[in-house]
Amino acid sequence: MDINGRLDALGWEGDRADFDDLLVEVLHAYCPDWTDEQLLCRPTMALEYVSIVRRRCHMPAMPEELICRALVNIRRRSEQRSGADG
Repeated sequence: MDINGRLDALGWEGDRADFDDLLVEVLHAYCPDWTDEQLLCRPTMALEYVSIVRRRCHMPAMPEELICRALVNIRRRSEQRSGADG
């Protein structure tokens, strides 16, 4: 199941863009100078990030893998758009 399907199954009430916006907002608030890669290379910090996202979503059972994968996908989509422009 893709991320959109998993979000729906978990009861996420917004759309994927809302979820992505939340992930980026939390990343910038929690570690403003880091990329997703820098965060995910620090497992303790990444788990704290996941906890913050879960609290903000009011979804304590949201899988950490889903949150981290969605965060990485935001960067990948951005890189693909940048590559298409160049």
